[in-house]
Amino acid sequence: MSSSFEKSVKGGTKVKLAPPKSKYVEHILLATQSGEAGVAEVFRTLTHRLRDSTWTVAFKSLIIVHLMIKEGAPDVTLSYLSAAPTHRLAINSFTDVQTQGHNIR
Repeated sequence: MSSSFEKSVKGGTKVKLAPPKSKYVEHILLATQSGEAGVAEVFRTLTHRLRDSTWTVAFKSLIIVHLMIKEGAPDVTLSYLSAAPTHRLAINSFTDVQTQGHNIR
């Protein structure tokens, strides 16, 4: 069964070309108040959403991360990300595409 934070992340990162709804963002920001467990739950779902082939889903996921850093509990999101920066957001896989483009030149 999906958790409430997972439902909010999926709702806030829908395919629709519009900003994330405030009801989802506000609930996600509550995860920063609940400590590392809540933030970890949000990032587990965000990691899957960042791998989505639809650009709006991935872009909204990055917006959610930005809002968690900017408007969430101070330093909670940044300290979570800094604990294992290469594994938390799964953005290290994006370098493969850059390597391919480099080989074309």
